[in-house]
Amino acid sequence: MQNTRLSPELTLERPDGAKIRYLDLGPPDGEPVLLLHPFLCTTNEQWGSGSTGIGKALLDKGFRIVAADLRGHGGSSKSYDPAFYGKNMVEDLIALLDQLGIEKCSVAAYSMGSEIAIYLAAHHLSRVNCLCVGGSGWSDKEMAKTYLNMGKPCGMVDGLPSPVCWARICWYPCCCPCLCYCCRPDGEISNLKALVAVALAHARELVDLPEQTIQAITVPVCGISGEKDKEKKYLERMQGVLANYEYTMIPKADHMQAGNHKMFKDTLIAFMVKVRDDSRQSQVQILNEHKALALQKPHDLKAENGNEGPATAEFPLPGQT
Repeated sequence: MQNTRLSPELTLERPDGAKIRYLDLGPPDGEPVLLLHPFLCTTNEQWGSGSTGIGKALLDKGFRIVAADLRGHGGSSKSYDPAFYGKNMVEDLIALLDQLGIEKCSVAAYSMGSEIAIYLAAHHLSRVNCLCVGGSGWSDKEMAKTYLNMGKPCGMVDGLPSPVCWARICWYPCCCPCLCYCCRPDGEISNLKALVAVALAHARELVDLPEQTIQAITVPVCGISGEKDKEKKYLERMQGVLANYEYTMIPKADHMQAGNHKMFKDTLIAFMVKVRDDSRQSQVQILNEHKALALQKPHDLKAENGNEGPATAEFPLPGQT
C-alpha cells in the first residue's frame, strides 16, 4: 500500500463551534472535485494513503481536489451528541465550497460518504457538476437500521473501548473489529463514542430518501460497487430512477476490497475526465456560436429580421463621441 499523505491541512470554522479539517490541492483554476470518505475513516486514509492513489491521480489529471474530514472523524471536531452530526455534515461541505469560492464542483465518495454525497446533490443540485458514488448509494430503511445498530456500543470510556471491552476480546472475537478501528492506518485515533453519535444521526437524517428526492438529481451520476458487496443493491436500484446514470460492478470484490480496487480508481477518473471534457467542449461550442453571431454583417441581421435597407450602427463610428 502506498503511503502518500495529502497536505497541507486547513481548518474551516463553523458557527456552532465545530472545526472541520480539510485539504485544498491542485491548480486554483482546475475543475474542483469534492472527495468524501467513508464511515470510520479519514480523508488521507481513503484518498491519500489508499492503495489506489485516487487523490494523486486526480491531481495528475489537472483537477483541483477539496476533501474534508467529516465531523466525528480524523482532525475534525467531535461530540457525543447526535444533533451535532446529520445534516450539519452536509452544510459543512456547502460552507467549505463558499469559503473557497467554488460555485460548482464534481463529487466523488465512498460508502457513507456516498450517502452524504447523494443527499448533498439532491438538496444542493446547483452546486454539483456530477457525482461518482461507490460502495453505497440510495440506501433504504434496512441500511438505516444498520447504522442504528452501530449506535449500540458495548461500553466506552472517553470514546475508547472500556477496560471491560479489552478484557472481553479473549472470549468475544466480535469485539476485535471495534478495538482495531481505534487505530487507523494513517495514524489517526478514532473516537468510537463520537462515531456512535455519527451513526445515529446518519440513520435518522441522511438515508432512506424518497424516490422523488433521488429523481431530482439530474446531473451525470456514476455508481460503482463490488460484486460481493451487500450494499451493491443501493447502487443497482438507482438504475431507471436517475435520468443520467451509469453503473459499474467490480468482479469478485466485496465492500472493503472495491474501494481500494484499481478498477474503482480507473472508472472514477475516466468518468470525471469525460464529464469535464464534455463540459469544456460544450462551452467552446457555445462561445464559437456567439462569436459567429457577432461577426455577422449588420445588414445580414436586418435581412434575417425582414427589415429593408442598410443597418444602422449600434456603436459610435470612428471620430464620434
